[in-house]
Amino acid sequence: MRVEHYELETFAIKFYCQKHSSHDYKYSITTNKGDLGNIMATCLSAVEEILALFPDASFVFLGAPSYDKRSKTIENKVPTQRFKIYRYIASKLIGRVTFEHFEYEAASSYSLINRRCEDVPSKERMMVKMFRFTYPTLRDMQI
Repeated sequence: MRVEHYELETFAIKFYCQKHSSHDYKYSITTNKGDLGNIMATCLSAVEEILALFPDASFVFLGAPSYDKRSKTIENKVPTQRFKIYRYIASKLIGRVTFEHFEYEAASSYSLINRRCEDVPSKERMMVKMFRFTYPTLRDMQI
């Protein structure tokens, strides 16, 4: 697991199988070991730890397209399977008391904006702008 700290007290939690760390599609390869529950529990505990250190923290999740190692093809539909899973987990396990939830299906992305900030809609717009600049694949998407 990696945690990237961006401007605006925003964090992205990323994970991949260690043996795929040098692969171009490391965030997209599935292991098919049925360990999604453990991975998600680890990511959710990271959210708690980050909030303890940065009480104003907000989070973003990008559902990378799945990569099929056999056919060497990448999922080409939006929203991605991963996005659908992240959205489900965030809506069920992360409450709306601390965070305002934003979905961007066209980009398979999900944001949790901390309600402690003074202007949630403004912060959400700034975060979208920041990530469009940071990730070229998001620039042309309507989010």
